[in-house]
Amino acid sequence: MRLWPIFLAILAWASPAAAEWRQAQSSHFIIYSKDSEEALRQFATRLERFEGAMRAIHGLPDLDPGPANRITIYAVDDADAVRRLGRMGGGLMGFYVPRAGGSVAFVPRSIGDSYQNMSAQSVLLHEYAHHFLYQNHPAAYPAWFVEGSAEFYSTARFDEDGSVTFGTPPKHRALELFVRSSSLTLTEMLGKLPSQLSSLEVERLYGKAWLLTHYLRLERKGQLALYLRAINRGKSSLEAARLVFGNLRAVESALRKYKKRDQLAGLRVDPAMIDVGEIEIRALDSGEAAMMGVRMVSRRGVTEKVARELVPDARRVAAPYPHHPVVQAWLAEIEFDAENFAAAEAAADRAIAADPKEIAAWIYKGRAQIAAAVTANSADPSVWSEARRSLATANHLDPDHPGPLILFYESFGEQGIDPTANAVTGLRYAYVLAPYDRTLRRLLASQLLVQGDAAEARAVLSAIAYDPHEGEAGEAAAQVMRKIDAGDMEAALKIWRAAEASREDA
Repeated sequence: MRLWPIFLAILAWASPAAAEWRQAQSSHFIIYSKDSEEALRQFATRLERFEGAMRAIHGLPDLDPGPANRITIYAVDDADAVRRLGRMGGGLMGFYVPRAGGSVAFVPRSIGDSYQNMSAQSVLLHEYAHHFLYQNHPAAYPAWFVEGSAEFYSTARFDEDGSVTFGTPPKHRALELFVRSSSLTLTEMLGKLPSQLSSLEVERLYGKAWLLTHYLRLERKGQLALYLRAINRGKSSLEAARLVFGNLRAVESALRKYKKRDQLAGLRVDPAMIDVGEIEIRALDSGEAAMMGVRMVSRRGVTEKVARELVPDARRVAAPYPHHPVVQAWLAEIEFDAENFAAAEAAADRAIAADPKEIAAWIYKGRAQIAAAVTANSADPSVWSEARRSLATANHLDPDHPGPLILFYESFGEQGIDPTANAVTGLRYAYVLAPYDRTLRRLLASQLLVQGDAAEARAVLSAIAYDPHEGEAGEAAAQVMRKIDAGDMEAALKIWRAAEASREDA
């Protein structure tokens, strides 16, 4: 079925004539919305309060991640618009796509109060809590902690005095907490890898994981850190739990009593500990506003088929703006996704001619050049060097953008040669910048296994093995870790290569 009805619906509510598009930029977020300037500022302020409160609890300094590492949030008209973009049905109220140098989230403009129900706000805060965890503390985390911690933060309460309180009970998990929690025992929740959990157990996990996180944070302070440290030193989740928490039947009993308390305390962060920082708001110009419909579809992530169906609209909308660097850079991305590599490079060149500092244009120029070289099966070193120069220019413009570093590394594999030491160094730094990107994680794991770097490879693989969203890659990572522990790096690499080949063929 063709997707024009979806695109037309999106273009209708993206039309600049309907309402003015605005952009808010803060230290950690870029937000696009048709809200009023006041409402948009309130939204950005709330998100920065959330970020600041989490930093205060974790004792982290407030460092500006740079433009490429901010999360871009598209606030659309309503939940129906979110579902159209997500290409999902049901009760989808928001979603987040983690990408190195391009993480995006989509939410309705009216996000509601997360502590009252499963609102779009709680979805956004839950997903941002994942991002925050991996961005600031890249390590191995068991599935229950990943989801329990995100639930713990997602119900944040924002009080009028400027404080933020974490740990408010999630009413949308009441059924799991008080009726169904016994169907997933503590030993099962702590002992199973994500790939070993049934769909029913995954459903039960969220409520119980929230409860255990709350209990450990407020009743057994310090034990959670010891437990996570033990895991990252090689203990299994169950071994670490028994070592740190003691008798798990006793803990299970304590949890049953804990959830029956009349009132559960929360973690309040004083407003004096939260620095919101500057928030800049501007109206989009006519070119940016005209492109917002196709831009959001593109940034959500598209298949080649969807991209090809999007191209005619993108070209039509971009045509009046041939000298607009942002419009042409956005068009270059859509052309590239549709595998129109010459058209992508031409659009990128127009963007660069208008503004030589347009980083996205240099990135897509380099990507188009590499793709064209692969398609032509080029063995000419100068062709590959020219493509890498485009990526090097992007890296020069923003050394903290992980995208050019990853693409530079991958270009050697596309050429069929080993990466240089400089390319590997760049890949490692990209992982420092964006450890939440699962594709990057797997890419680095492969390189470390090839190098025979057992300790670092195991650390990256453990993050994959425990990640509740890695699926079969998580199970493969666990198998590889066992081979590494047995001192068999050759078998470890063989298993990992087979798993990656199978994933690419799927």
